[in-house]
Amino acid sequence: MAKLKLLTASALLFCLYPITTSLYAETDAELMASGQWRDPKTGLIWMRCLVGQKWTGKTCTGESMGIKGSDSIKYMNIFNQAGGFAGYRDWRLPTIAELSAIRRCNKWRVETTYNSELTATGYQNIAHEKTVTITIPSGKGSNKVSVPHQCGDLIETNAKNDPRYWKINLTIFPGFVSRSSPITSQNSIATSLPTQANQPLWLVNFYDAHIAEAPNYTSSDSPTILAVRNGK
Repeated sequence: MAKLKLLTASALLFCLYPITTSLYAETDAELMASGQWRDPKTGLIWMRCLVGQKWTGKTCTGESMGIKGSDSIKYMNIFNQAGGFAGYRDWRLPTIAELSAIRRCNKWRVETTYNSELTATGYQNIAHEKTVTITIPSGKGSNKVSVPHQCGDLIETNAKNDPRYWKINLTIFPGFVSRSSPITSQNSIATSLPTQANQPLWLVNFYDAHIAEAPNYTSSDSPTILAVRNGK
């Protein structure tokens, strides 16, 4: 009889929990349709719209919300308390390493140095190209990692909805080009999580994939927010 009672309780729990969890998007296709994207490399789940925009089921509408750097974490707490997005209330700012990883670039910026080297015809100045890198916090304790600093294949065009102009996948993140206000290099910037309390933010500018530490950003600079949450 004890075994039967235990089985009944287990069965009840089994019935209850799938009902609540099945309401949320789980597969990659369901996530995309609900305005989320799972990075296959990291398992992180990103909001496809910029914070402040609305997901229509197909694209993003409205304006992104620029938040003063020091208030970004506070705002994400308010955002989650107010209901979050797509049924989830664990959205956060990405780390700079996470934000860096979603940049898209056909060719990274390189620097060329020339060394005098001995060849069959005597000494020659030989060109050597090296990707320009920047050292950023890895997001794991005090560890740091070197990543490419910015793209080297910049496109000069006035058509800011031209996918070649952007260093992020616009099919996944359409919010950058769906705004009604003029797009500038300034509001192409996304902010990241400070590595420590009272430390400056890091930023990624998605018109050239440039990474920079930003100790002096103010509310007038209005960096945008791409929110992320940890996948299962």
